[in-house]
Amino acid sequence: SKSSAADIESYFGGRAQAPVVIPLAAPERSVDYDAVRVEDLKARAGCEGKRVIGYLGTVQPRKNLDLLADAFVLASVGDPDWVLLVAGRLRPGYAPTFLDPHDSRMRYLGPLADEDVPVFLSALHCMVSPSSYEGFGLSFLEAMAVGCPVIGLANSSVPEVVGDAGILVSEPNAQSLAEAIQCVTGNRHFAAELGEKGRQRAAGF
Repeated sequence: SKSSAADIESYFGGRAQAPVVIPLAAPERSVDYDAVRVEDLKARAGCEGKRVIGYLGTVQPRKNLDLLADAFVLASVGDPDWVLLVAGRLRPGYAPTFLDPHDSRMRYLGPLADEDVPVFLSALHCMVSPSSYEGFGLSFLEAMAVGCPVIGLANSSVPEVVGDAGILVSEPNAQSLAEAIQCVTGNRHFAAELGEKGRQRAAGF
């Protein structure tokens, strides 16, 4: 990303050649899924007929999953028909508090097989990643490729990847994230519009 290139130049200055930016792209598998597999995943995750918020990526401190959990609680206001699904590798030694079983609506699925990534993303009402830093932010692009609305923080490379095809929150606080989640999940027309914008933007990478 251009953001990463700027960081490299800032840290290393004239000690290295100017970085060349070559953007990533969503894998072709990102559009290889079907409705049957999506419904099967929902059934296995126990979220059929529910409003499903999701996260995809490594579970580690800079990803701010506890912040996402707080935002989920605020957005859902205890509604039993809401579910938060977290998928990705847990960094060894890290124990985020959202994994405590205080709210059964929050579920950690663990790492996903490559072929299950587009299926997972297609099961979500929106993918939320409140990461404090992304060198590129591939999970945003993978979600956008299948038409899943995305929400993130307006930092590092995230605006460069998402553009106007998602909601970018300027302040990393639970209330702002909760309002963004409600904005997407409470308006089907707006969610569909973001989904189509995401597909078009992802196709340009």
